[in-house]
Amino acid sequence: MSLSAYYAQPNSTPWGQVNVPDDEVLLGRTVPLGLVVSNPKVKDEPAVTYYEGGDIGLLTKQIGVMANASSDESSIMKIADAIEKQIGIIKQKQSAGILGATKSGKGLRGDPWVREGIKTVNWIRGGVMNRPPDSPIFVLGNIKLPYWQFSTLAGVTCVGAGACMNKQGDITNQKWLGNKGGMGWCYSFSAWRQPAPFFRHLNNTIMMRLPDKKHILKALDAVTAFEKKKNKTNQYVLRLYVDGDMHDESAIDFWMRTLRARPNISAYGYSKSWPQFLSYDKKINGNWPDNYALNLSGGSKFDNIPALRDRMMQLKCTRGEFLAVKMSKKYPPTNINTNLLTPDQISVLKQPVGKDGVAKVPMDISELAFVPNKDYEAEVRRQAMIQFPRIGGKMFVCPSKCGTCLMNRSTIRLKGIATKVKKVRGESVEVQEPVFEGVGKNQHACGLRHMKTPIVIGIH
Repeated sequence: MSLSAYYAQPNSTPWGQVNVPDDEVLLGRTVPLGLVVSNPKVKDEPAVTYYEGGDIGLLTKQIGVMANASSDESSIMKIADAIEKQIGIIKQKQSAGILGATKSGKGLRGDPWVREGIKTVNWIRGGVMNRPPDSPIFVLGNIKLPYWQFSTLAGVTCVGAGACMNKQGDITNQKWLGNKGGMGWCYSFSAWRQPAPFFRHLNNTIMMRLPDKKHILKALDAVTAFEKKKNKTNQYVLRLYVDGDMHDESAIDFWMRTLRARPNISAYGYSKSWPQFLSYDKKINGNWPDNYALNLSGGSKFDNIPALRDRMMQLKCTRGEFLAVKMSKKYPPTNINTNLLTPDQISVLKQPVGKDGVAKVPMDISELAFVPNKDYEAEVRRQAMIQFPRIGGKMFVCPSKCGTCLMNRSTIRLKGIATKVKKVRGESVEVQEPVFEGVGKNQHACGLRHMKTPIVIGIH
């Protein structure tokens, strides 16, 4: 499925993606919240790029004000004001019948946004230092990213964003903030279709602006305690910034001090904040903590400054480049090895393809069952050599599954099938669970500082 097709999908949430007609774009008008406009001339882009005076645009602008004001209390309160205003708009549309019932019929579209928004408002009104927000600060990933992770609001904290935020290449004219540029290929905005990640990223953005980051530190120590209890070890991987970026030197300093004090954490991340990293490198005389690996994220507004990129590559913490390439053909990054599935999982795969043309994939499938797609890898390599000739032919193609990218899969076998009791919609049910053998030690490429090879991925 193409990127534009993905964004054009109708969405049930009031702050989700909508289709915007060309004439509305040219006139600089906004689209009613939660509505899909019917027009033969449609620009299939995230609605967030067009929000000017309301909705997410209003919230992000208020956050931008707060970023400049650091921990200014009045700026933080303005964010609560903005959320309350949008909650009022949602409730008005619910009353007017614009936002109808959900598919289940148990509520109205927009109810989750109201609930999550009220949580953040109450947190702010009660004093952000008095207690942590209700949303989790760190989350444990899924089959695609099986690590602990921390994120902030995309765009708002991405001070080095370039082509990823603006497909026209005008890095000073970000349309998502209400200017006249064009939206790039940043995938992070798609998470804002749901309220939980949006408000989690928002709350984390607020906490990263506060001088005292006790809530973040306490949450991180809770993660360590959880890992020690569950896995009998306090060693774990943390991805810093799945969404968003380290917005200034103070953010870099906080995380590096935190990691230096917690050598049990293996952290890695991606950043376009190159001047900030170079400036901080001078302050610490190149003495970076050993448990942090930095990937130079493609799409930076500094991509066309080779001297700056070379200086970044020389930093002790830098692993190498992570580049996204445009694809002329669409292939799934991975295929499923059905020899590593349980009978129940195979039966799910055999179900008819849905109306959207997408086959169902078992929710509890192991990442070990995914194998790299050779057609996808070949296309990524071909496009990388065209779009980034400076890297030559030496590269590592990211298979999009972060947990097992360097594992030797030829030795993995299905040893047997166990059963376990799992809660499904409040009921205890027995589910099948595969038991593997021949699973070797795995390392993820992006976390290996000695692996300087460029890592490339297809834009998704």
